[in-house]
Amino acid sequence: MEPGGALPKLVTRRNLAIAWVVLFTIALALPALQFHQVESKDPPDIWRGWEVLILGWLGLFYMQPAWLANFLILPLFACLWFRKWKACGILAAIAVALALTSFSCIGLYLPRDEGGVQHLRVAPLRIGFCFWVSSFAVWLAALANTGNCARKPIQTAVNENVD
Repeated sequence: MEPGGALPKLVTRRNLAIAWVVLFTIALALPALQFHQVESKDPPDIWRGWEVLILGWLGLFYMQPAWLANFLILPLFACLWFRKWKACGILAAIAVALALTSFSCIGLYLPRDEGGVQHLRVAPLRIGFCFWVSSFAVWLAALANTGNCARKPIQTAVNENVD
C-alpha cells in the first residue's frame, strides 16, 4: 500500500452482521442477570443471556422495556440489506436506548413466588448484559465510521464557458 493511499474499508455489511452475531451469541452464553434472595441466605439466582431472552418479557410487568430491543433485530437487518442507512442508524439508536433502560431495574424487588411471600432483588448487571448492549452499539459505531450516514457532498456544476 502506497503512502497516503486509502485504507481498506473494513466496515462492510457482511462484517457488521458477523460482529453482531458474535456479540449476541456471546451475550446469550454468559451470565446476564443476578437476583439476590431477600429473606434467605441461599446463593443468588444467576440467569444467562438465553434465559433473559426467553423470560425477559416478564420485565414488561415491572415497566422494564429493555427486552423490546430484541424486536429491532430483524428491522435492523432489513435496513442493512436494503442499504437504508438513516433508518438503520435510527433503529440502532432506539435499540441502544431501550437496552440501557435495564439500569433502572438494579435494586428492584420482585416476588419470588406467586403468593408474594419471598422476594428477589435485582443485583448489578453481569457481563452478558454488556455484550448484549454492545451487540446493538456495534451498529451505531459501524454506521458512524462509514460515510453511509453522512450526506454525500453536492457536486456543483462549473461553467467552463467563461468569455
